[in-house]
Amino acid sequence: MLKRLSPRDRFEQLVSTYEPMLRTAFFEAIDDIRSNIVLRRVVERLERGDVKDAIAAMNLDEAAFRPLEEAIRQAYNGGGVATVEQMPALRDPSGLQVVLRWDARNLTAETWLREHSAQLVTNIVADQQVAIRAAFSKGLARGANPTRAGLEVVGRVNRVTGRGEGRVIGLTTVQSGYVARARDELLSGEPDQLRDYLNRK
Repeated sequence: MLKRLSPRDRFEQLVSTYEPMLRTAFFEAIDDIRSNIVLRRVVERLERGDVKDAIAAMNLDEAAFRPLEEAIRQAYNGGGVATVEQMPALRDPSGLQVVLRWDARNLTAETWLREHSAQLVTNIVADQQVAIRAAFSKGLARGANPTRAGLEVVGRVNRVTGRGEGRVIGLTTVQSGYVARARDELLSGEPDQLRDYLNRK
């Protein structure tokens, strides 16, 4: 006889199934955005001092995150099915069992999912724009030329792995701020700031 999973075990099982899928979908969206950036366009706008236009040239649009929305839909559906499976048997007033099934096509369920996943993607794009704006502004303010400032955001492709490295795209505003502070500590040449860098956790 199969052991019935506890709610906690079922939750852990769902996380182990859907978390990697969500992570992969997010990184695929970021890689798609990065691989379609024409650095020359971004640099031209930075040379004019137009950070807003430089960000627009990166095509950070919500359509790039459709695979993430699909992964969210699958996770939502998986969670709904698991919830119904974990429910105890319900009986109507005459004692007959009530049959419950999860229906992701239910209008209320579809509306909730559409609104929440769309809002999540909107927030991701907005946060990316804030982080990129801050990185461009900080890079230019410290004297980096537009090409270098662009590369700090877009990153370079590692010839060995074929993957992008050293980029702000894909980091949250908080994460990109953390990276900027660490970079400042490393470049400062000041013993106390270097010590701060080495003590980061």
